[in-house]
Amino acid sequence: MYYLDFDYRVLYIYKDGQLLHKEPTYCLYNLKSLELIAMGEEARHKLKCDINFLVYIPIENSKIVSEKLLNDYISFILRKYSINESEVKLIIYKYINKFKNYPSISGKNFLQKFSSSDYFFEIRGTESVLYDKQKKQLKVITWGLQDIYKNINYYLNDNYNVTLNTSKIESLIRETKNDISPLNIVARSILNGQEVDIEISNISELFKSSIKKLQNFIKKIDASKISFGPKFIEVFDFVY
Repeated sequence: MYYLDFDYRVLYIYKDGQLLHKEPTYCLYNLKSLELIAMGEEARHKLKCDINFLVYIPIENSKIVSEKLLNDYISFILRKYSINESEVKLIIYKYINKFKNYPSISGKNFLQKFSSSDYFFEIRGTESVLYDKQKKQLKVITWGLQDIYKNINYYLNDNYNVTLNTSKIESLIRETKNDISPLNIVARSILNGQEVDIEISNISELFKSSIKKLQNFIKKIDASKISFGPKFIEVFDFVY
């Protein structure tokens, strides 16, 4: 069985609990004709071009934006990865409106079935989840990727008059592992929209308020008893 997990601008594709693929959930349309141009990884690459697009994401902030768009995107994924529709379940953590056309499994039941550790932790778009397999308990805090990205940009706005996009923020977070201070980065000025070079003198100060909530959520758990989701491993593994 394949399990599809929609998160913050990305879809994680599992087979029997093992992560196989991840695919961006961008859907690009022509600005004038409204014709669909690209989905997934191809859409992400086209976004780098200097062309105006309408960009849609099927699920945003834990809500289904469009049932039709979601169905079209899932059909695209099934074709791309040669998956039969009958072999698919969608993982639900928190959605206002449930999936209509596909069977689903709750995040709690998915983790109970496939998690190999006593605890599982993942940071998602709008929340972070900690699953206790022994107690069969899923704890959720409403503090996710978007909150961390906003906090970092607030700090950069207030102190340097610049902003960073998501990919640059994640690159900056990864640099925290190396504990480089001062750190030189290229950011976009909020005063004139131009790219500027800035020097962050104290990188630990930049992250301490954003990361502290994550650390407090998991700090009492024995490292040998906890496993982490793909996004945490990709960007935030230094936190624990």
